[in-house]
Amino acid sequence: MRARRKRRTTRSGWRWALVLALAAWVGYEAWTLPSGEELRALESETPAETALMRARKDEAVEKGRAARLARRPVRASQVAPAVRAALVASEDARFFEHEGFDLRQVHAALRASVLEGKRLRGASTLTQQLAKNLYLSESRSVLRKLKELWIAWRMERTLSKRRILELYLNVVEWGDGVFGIEAAARAHLGKSASQVDLAEAAALVAMLPNPHRIGPRNPRVLHRRALHVLERVENERLAAPAEIGRARERLAGWLVPLSDA
Repeated sequence: MRARRKRRTTRSGWRWALVLALAAWVGYEAWTLPSGEELRALESETPAETALMRARKDEAVEKGRAARLARRPVRASQVAPAVRAALVASEDARFFEHEGFDLRQVHAALRASVLEGKRLRGASTLTQQLAKNLYLSESRSVLRKLKELWIAWRMERTLSKRRILELYLNVVEWGDGVFGIEAAARAHLGKSASQVDLAEAAALVAMLPNPHRIGPRNPRVLHRRALHVLERVENERLAAPAEIGRARERLAGWLVPLSDA
């Protein structure tokens, strides 16, 4: 009888220990998420450094190289409309309709993965990408994805769509050490982001979300991707047909549109 009671007590003790350990882990993970005050600060402040920038610095140190980061934050009004049109059309066509995550995109990505055997991708909204760049690692774990979704959902309730897009344009990676649209336009095109035309915007956006693989060092892939971006702009009717036609003609004879930063 005593032995049976002792075993029950031991099992109960292990259960409580597990519950406490789980509670501590959940509490720690919640503590690492940005607070409401941090998110509200984004309304007027662009972070000087993001999680992705810190990761790139660490990678450079590990390789024995000096960390080189080029960025010039700008307001949305200082970015050519062609850039915003190309970005939204290519990366998140329903950006102005969803609330941080797009169930339609998730469903389409899952369907392509399950029924067509394609790699699961393309389900992250611009808000999710911003959340990951600002606060999270590049790991593909379920926990990281859940954090990303939670932060994106809270961002949408704290910031305007215009501000989310502006932050994204200022922190996204556009090559080795190049962050933000202004630095990207100057590094790759030799001009300000306010002067970028639709063909150039398509080429820049074509580099996303993997500028280390899709870039000036791989011009044929970049060219093909840029034409695809223009097709998306046309499908979403985010630019005039004549402007799209001129951009397509320019890209047709412009195989290497960007310089290697």
